Amino acid sequence: HKYNVTNYYKIDPKFGTMEDLQELVTKCHERNVQVILDLPINHTGKSNKWFLDFTNAQKDGNTESPYYDFYSYYKRGEKAPAGRTFTPIAGTDVFYECNFTTDMPELNFDSEFVRETALEVARYYLEDIGVDGFRFDAAKYVYYKNDVKSAEFWNWYIGELKKIKPDVYTKGADYTMETL
Repeated sequence: HKYNVTNYYKIDPKFGTMEDLQELVTKCHERNVQVILDLPINHTGKSNKWFLDFTNAQKDGNTESPYYDFYSYYKRGEKAPAGRTFTPIAGTDVFYECNFTTDMPELNFDSEFVRETALEVARYYLEDIGVDGFRFDAAKYVYYKNDVKSAEFWNWYIGELKKIKPDVYTKGADYTMETL
């Protein structure tokens, strides 16, 4: 399904290369066809560098690392947020949120660094690659089972995308972005 992203700046080799994507965008634009990418940003894969940096920061107790709170988590002894799924990080008292599978840890969008990082991913594809917009998978789950916070996030995020590309096309799976 490819929703357990390892690296947002690379194409899965099964689909080609970044050069292939760039060529596709160029050829589509020559034919007046817009290119919309599927961009799952509410979670990553466990082998994503961000998650590896997060787990290392947690294991080391390195609260100075920008990745220390990059993912949603709780510690043993704290009350786990109701209705959400967590799994332990081996060798720690930390449990990371993973509502879909344990291979898809949930990003912490209360972190300004996470928000800016997610925005930089979109900026790269809009400005450097030239795509015309995005479909956001599982949009209502950015804040799992909290539609109000999810809608607030998307209003902010799409507002920021429009600053980059005023005519950006956005579509959220599970939400119609125009209703947010």
